[in-house]
Amino acid sequence: MRILLLSAAAAVVSLLSFVPGLRAQPCPPAPTDLSSAVVTCQVQISWNFATNPVAFQIYRGLGSTIASATFLAEVGGSERDFARFQDGDPTNYNYFVRARIAPTAECPSGVGPAAVIGVEPSQAPTPTGVQVIGSCTGATFWWDDSPFALSYTLAVLYSPDEPPLFQIEVVDPPVVWTNTGGPPPTLVVIHAHGSCGTNPYPAELQLDLPPTPFAPTGVVASDTLTCRVDITWTPNPWHTGGYRVYRNDTLIATLGAMASSHADLAAPPDQVSTYRVVAFTTCGDAAQSPEDTGMAPSSFALVSELPRRVLPGQTAVLAVPGAPGGSGFTYSWRRGVGINGAGGTPVTNDSRVSGSDTPTLTIAAAKPTDAEFYALDVFSASLPCGSQTTVVPLVVPTVCAADFDGSGTLGVPDIFAFLSAWFAGCP
Repeated sequence: MRILLLSAAAAVVSLLSFVPGLRAQPCPPAPTDLSSAVVTCQVQISWNFATNPVAFQIYRGLGSTIASATFLAEVGGSERDFARFQDGDPTNYNYFVRARIAPTAECPSGVGPAAVIGVEPSQAPTPTGVQVIGSCTGATFWWDDSPFALSYTLAVLYSPDEPPLFQIEVVDPPVVWTNTGGPPPTLVVIHAHGSCGTNPYPAELQLDLPPTPFAPTGVVASDTLTCRVDITWTPNPWHTGGYRVYRNDTLIATLGAMASSHADLAAPPDQVSTYRVVAFTTCGDAAQSPEDTGMAPSSFALVSELPRRVLPGQTAVLAVPGAPGGSGFTYSWRRGVGINGAGGTPVTNDSRVSGSDTPTLTIAAAKPTDAEFYALDVFSASLPCGSQTTVVPLVVPTVCAADFDGSGTLGVPDIFAFLSAWFAGCP
């Protein structure tokens, strides 16, 4: 009985399919005669279709099929055109149109194949082929001219977050920019302007222009007591090149970008010299070169240091921080000198003494007998100056009177030291 009922239902469907207007509809065909135009920044698409479906669907995409396109709108089945304003995007898009009917057994989706047409934007495209030729005085910029661009705006900047250093609107490339001062820019931005306004997607190019030299400030030539002239200056933060130091217009040093001082160890003694600091880059020298004068003494002066005081048994460190240094200098120490640095005997290294040939003399386990005036002598045969003598007093107090030999401990040696002094008598 079930088989007979199904067969009867199939027969009814088959008979109804021959009744006009009751046959199931297939999917609609693709629209025909698609055309497009861009009028006053508005995209207009039109098409033809034999009947009036339920609606037409409009898509836009970059590919050749509707599967990857984006839905834009749906219009009534009696419509044969669609319009939308461009959004400033200069991309060439494909527009797709397809008809939609009510789903049927033969067309479950209710939509048919799409017709496609490409639309060129009226928006000026992003400039391409940007080139730059830079020099120490500026730069020249080129790019590919577009027929859709009415004009261009070019700006050069230090960074995207700062106002333009230079900006100009032109009809066609190239653009010549002249650096009137300051460091060279690092970025160029070019906007295209079309009939629909300014393209919001500019061309950008990082710049690597030759560096401009910037002179330092505050050049000071200081007279010293160490047979030299110290030249110092304040670098310009924009300067990335080096420095040349001149004495009386004679080059005496070439230094890097991080330099801020130079010691002239060959300064003529007892003569006033003029020192000039010149900032330079691959673009040449800075326009201004500040200068100052200085004079080196004909010989090292006598320098007195404050007394060094240590207790017996401690380590005494006699250091002269201001002693001249560098190649060509030799050092020696004397002990028992007068307050004027004269006399005394040479100090040599032993089990307690070290550093006798350096600016720092170290005496381990100091004794009261070490309490004397010490002198550091510095000499340089390569310089026109003489020697420098620095007097350093050392104080080692006697803590206990019974510690006669000043060793810091009491014992038989103290007895012998006392007897020796007793028999020696007074001078």
